[in-house]
Amino acid sequence: QYQPHPRDQKLRQRPDDCGASQTAGGNADREKSNAKEEQHNADGKLEPTTQMQEALDEWYQKYTFLPQQPALEGVPYDLAWEMAADWMPLLASRPILWSSFEVLDDLTRMIAHGHPHQVKATNLPLVARSAALFDVVVQQLHDPDVVLNWDMVENRPAMHLAIQHLDNLIDRGERTEVITWLEKILFSFHRSDEQHWREILMPYYLEAARYQDAVALAERFPDDIINMRYDHALALFMLGQQEAADAALAQAMSIYPMIAMALIARRELHYPRKIDADDRLDLTTAYCDTHIGLWPASALDWLESRFSLPGAP
Repeated sequence: QYQPHPRDQKLRQRPDDCGASQTAGGNADREKSNAKEEQHNADGKLEPTTQMQEALDEWYQKYTFLPQQPALEGVPYDLAWEMAADWMPLLASRPILWSSFEVLDDLTRMIAHGHPHQVKATNLPLVARSAALFDVVVQQLHDPDVVLNWDMVENRPAMHLAIQHLDNLIDRGERTEVITWLEKILFSFHRSDEQHWREILMPYYLEAARYQDAVALAERFPDDIINMRYDHALALFMLGQQEAADAALAQAMSIYPMIAMALIARRELHYPRKIDADDRLDLTTAYCDTHIGLWPASALDWLESRFSLPGAP
């Protein structure tokens, strides 16, 4: 049993009557006024309200081939289209279901299975709607200690939809929105970040010259993987925090000097592009390919000067 968090508010999302072809995204103001029938508790689990749960019970009764657990892999979604006469009328008679992460996730998975070549275009309205609903839920997390726990199966439909929306933003090159959405995923789901979303977010911070945010992100995860250590040193250098930057770079180079060597060599176009079977060289090549443009000439000069010091690796 989970008790609701005392600050929780039920989100009363009631979208306009809509069919699958309606633009589902809407805007933030409309989504706030049509709030989702979902609440979260102190353990970070999304829980449908009574009204939403009643509608979901009907959904799963019609959707008989699907186990009543959301977002499970291996579900035979190809059967969904054969049973469309059962579940499509329910979406019309129970419009609240368009505000359910579980239902939106089921629909996007069905489309992905049935129309793999058109999946992103077909799913775009559904994913955009889920993003607007996600925003409403995140705004209800008044207590900074309450997050939507990534590990709970009840939260996985929202997680899956959030990742789809992020993919869409990346595909469209909407960099500012990508940063905003990565922050929502990282800070609203599992903050220990076993999924390493910070590795995706950090280069966006550096590219946008958001060096203070980059430092804060790196310092949330001390003793992190090596590419984050080099990024931390770079961000400190760009902020003019020379002593701290020198210390961070020295530590990164003492652990894994190949990245520093490769950045310097790549600058001179002498670094071989062929990927060696050695995993360490794979990592080095991958970092240089994705980060060389984030290191300005001044930072590379600094890197080279630190590398040539006595006692450097």
